[in-house]
Amino acid sequence: LGHATEWGGKNQQDVLNPFTRCYSRKELLHMFADYNGVSLRKREFYIYLIPVIGKYYRKFQRRRYGAHPGGYLVYGEPWIRISKLEYFLGRLMGWAWYIKATKF
Repeated sequence: LGHATEWGGKNQQDVLNPFTRCYSRKELLHMFADYNGVSLRKREFYIYLIPVIGKYYRKFQRRRYGAHPGGYLVYGEPWIRISKLEYFLGRLMGWAWYIKATKF
């Protein structure tokens, strides 16, 4: 996935991620089989990354939901707050897994 999984801020996306792995829910449950109380949740779906419509949606999103100024620390620009639509889509087809588990 390389460049597709890392972003260096407001500049061209050219930061190379040296290590990326993709797992299904089934694979993650198998990996965490030795843990108690495993819970998996999908998140992270950004409409602004969709070609063509993304740049227009981002302008709308910034006006509608605002931005978090802390984004300057990491991304060099404010981080646009997630929309309700992105939150919903992230639960269905997000690209990041949030994993909660307790070691025996």
